[in-house]
Amino acid sequence: MQKIEQNINNRKPYPMNIKHLFFAILFIFFANQIIFASAQRGDILIYKQDTFELFANPLESHPEIKYLREGHFGLHEDFKNGYITNCLRGYVAEWTIEDNQLYLSNIFTSYYPINSEKTDLKQLFGDKCINGKVKADWLNGTLISPQGNLIYSVHMTYESFYEKQVAFKFDRGNLIDVITYDNSKSKISTYNQSENLAKFIYSNIDWDALPTFDETILVSVCFSANEAGIIDSTVIKKGRDTTFNNEAIRVIKSIPQWDILYKMGVHKRLTICYSIRFNAENRAKYNPK
Repeated sequence: MQKIEQNINNRKPYPMNIKHLFFAILFIFFANQIIFASAQRGDILIYKQDTFELFANPLESHPEIKYLREGHFGLHEDFKNGYITNCLRGYVAEWTIEDNQLYLSNIFTSYYPINSEKTDLKQLFGDKCINGKVKADWLNGTLISPQGNLIYSVHMTYESFYEKQVAFKFDRGNLIDVITYDNSKSKISTYNQSENLAKFIYSNIDWDALPTFDETILVSVCFSANEAGIIDSTVIKKGRDTTFNNEAIRVIKSIPQWDILYKMGVHKRLTICYSIRFNAENRAKYNPK
């Protein structure tokens, strides 16, 4: 029986005192609030003497990840040093490809490289750790590495757009293919800037065609653009009446060009929601007469 299996069968419960309980509850609360709002740090991949950032965490698919986290590099270690929102998993793993085989070569704390402390892989994996590394024979699938300049930032886990992406495909940890995708057709619209977008929208509203109103009328429109950057899909998320809804859609569709985004070499629609506030203040600011 492997050492990791022995450790699992014989492990003792992690001691929980009042301080640990408090931070555990705090983590659960904040994780639910920000896990989809904070971009996460990737793992590290070393391949042919080059170092890549991964938009993936292969250790999370290990069948004993719960034990590995709690026993050796768990979140309780981060609690001792302070809560870190861009590495909620509690560690940064280093991976190495040698002779087309993927290996786990290091596990650092979530504060790496500021803190270079790392896990003892031999103690953690026992006989499965050979020459300081562990064969990642549990991994099937594709690991993505972003390359080049950041084109468009998305504050969700590994969803940002980059000039290129390198895909490493594995079967039980064996490297079977490496594909580079070109996303250079991506183009960011000048109206992506909030002030430019507001100026265009409120300057192009046909205020004189609208009925008289005294209060602010809010219309939220969700939209996306095709491969030419033309906005061809709109949905009213929150509206008022037909007149204001139609005017909101008209002015959104009149934006000359919106973002053109590619990922894995394929055009990707990104839906944006914008709230238009029909009120006297915006009319006077952007369309004075």
